This record gives sequence, C-alpha cells and structure tokens, in this order.
Amino acid sequence: MEALVRFRLMVVRWSLVLVALAAAGCYLWEKKVGLGLAMGGLGGVLAFWILARRVEKFAQVTPAQVHSEAVKGMVLRMAVYGVVLWRAWSLDPVGRLPLFAAVAGILIPRLVLYFLALTNIDLGKKHS
Repeated sequence: MEALVRFRLMVVRWSLVLVALAAAGCYLWEKKVGLGLAMGGLGGVLAFWILARRVEKFAQVTPAQVHSEAVKGMVLRMAVYGVVLWRAWSLDPVGRLPLFAAVAGILIPRLVLYFLALTNIDLGKKHS
C-alpha cells in the first residue's frame, strides 16, 4: 500500500509541475489555449487522484463491493472530464484550440504515469 501512495503522490507532483510549465508557455502564446491546457491538466490530475484513491480503497472492500466502487470512480472521473471539456469548449466555441489544449492537458498525468512506470524513478528511494 505504501508503494501505491508514493507512486500516486509522485505522479501528481510531476503532473502539476508539467501542467504549470506547459500552461504558462501556452498562456504567453494564446491566453485561451493556456487556460484550456491548465483546466485539462488540473482535471487530468484530479481524475488520476480519484482513480488512485479508488484503487487503494479496493484493498479494503469485500469482493462484492468492488464493482460498485469501480463504477462510482468511473462516473466521477467521466464527470470531471465532461466539465473540463465543456468549459474549455466554452472558452472559444468557434476556434476549438482551447478544447484541444484541454485534451492535451488531460493526457499529461497519463504521460507522467507511463514515464515513471517505464523508468522506475519512483523506486529510487529506499524506505525501511
């Protein structure tokens, strides 16, 4: 369980840093795109947090409750994605660039997760 918590926190920290840097860079280029990327990134981090907390909770529930917990987590994540994408679309309904930026922001935590999983950087710290 400790490894899951450490991995979750590392993904969230790295994702927030990347979202902040990418959103700041895009904001300098185009204000709406920067806002879309920031909203998507924060939504992606929140969705990952929900997913990771649900996985930790699976260890504590009975097998009969796992399905309902998984559905609750999926509904929460899809609601976060829906709100983020709708809000990004409403920034510029004609241009759609903020919408694409929000989708890119949503994918940032996933890219960080893949990077950490492939490099095993989170395993570098030895805990006794």
